[in-house]
Amino acid sequence: MVRAIVTAFVDPVLDLHESEDGYASAQLILREVTDPSSGTRPEIRALFEPIAEGFTQAIRAALPHKPARFHEWAYLFSVGALTMSAFDDRVGAAPSAARRTDKRDALKRYLVAALRDAEPE
Repeated sequence: MVRAIVTAFVDPVLDLHESEDGYASAQLILREVTDPSSGTRPEIRALFEPIAEGFTQAIRAALPHKPARFHEWAYLFSVGALTMSAFDDRVGAAPSAARRTDKRDALKRYLVAALRDAEPE
């Protein structure tokens, strides 16, 4: 169930990178997500709050044994990993199609492992 949630979260964003128009849209979204003041703009909150709420509820249902506030932090950390993966030029000179496939798979494995294995101290 966690992998399905991560896939539903990651794939639409990374799918945007498959076309020139989609890539430009993804960059605009990335800029808004990483802007600290974006949460104060009602238009941006209206777009992203349903995603945050849906992700948090799905993770809470899949991982109900996690401690209080874990699910909200899980969303924020997942957004961070997803948005920072846009800066994949540090990975190396792999062909772009291979890089996209590798990134998608690696990001999903990373998030699934983090969500499943995070334990309170």
